[in-house]
This record gives sequence, structure tokens and C-alpha cells, in this order.
Amino acid sequence: MTDQRAFTVRIPEDQAEELEAIAASDGASLAEEVRIAIAERIEQKRRDPSFQAWLRDHMARNRRIMARLAAKKTATEAASPAAPESGTDAGSAAVEDGVAEAGEALGHEPDAEPALVVRHVQRRAEEG
Repeated sequence: MTDQRAFTVRIPEDQAEELEAIAASDGASLAEEVRIAIAERIEQKRRDPSFQAWLRDHMARNRRIMARLAAKKTATEAASPAAPESGTDAGSAAVEDGVAEAGEALGHEPDAEPALVVRHVQRRAEEG
């Protein structure tokens, strides 16, 4: 596996014992059983229409916020004497294109939430 992240998870003692029993019966590690449970939960949410609607709403909201922030930044740059006279729209489009290209290169869907792509790129940069 690549691009793994470590988590510390605290669970009640009875759940820990039950998970240990399940892992032992499957001949698997506790970590593998946790990964399986997480994968099953993610797949369950992917099939959940209300969750998908929630995602679409948040993606649209975040795109609107990012567009507003980019517009404010370009407006501020345009007001600055050092700002170039043209290209502010091109700059915003370049940022959006760069985020989309980075997301696709990292395996994200073309319409992935930009904030998720940015966090993924940042995490990759921190890892070196």
C-alpha cells in the first residue's frame, strides 16, 4: 500500500476484545480488520444518496467560496500599484486548472473538491 496515514483510535474494551476475536478467526491483524471496516463504511456512504447530495452541496459551496476568495485576491492585486494591468482572470483560471490537474494526477475525480486536492498536495509536499 502507498500513501498510508497512521491513526490512534480509542475504542471501548469490549469492542477491542471482539475485534481481536474476529481478527484471530480470520487470521488477520487488528489493523487489517480496522482497514476492512473503514473500507466497508466508505463504500456504504458512497452508495448513500443523501450523503452524495451532501457532498455535491459542499463541493458547490466550496467552489463558490474559492471563486469569491480568488476574486477578492485579484481585485486587491488589481488595486495595488505593483499589480499587472491584465491577466487577473487568467491567473484565477490557471489556479483552477492547476488544482484540477494536480487532483487528476493524484487520482482524484475531475470534479473533486478543490480543498481536498490542495490538502493532498500539501501532505505530499510535507512527506518530501
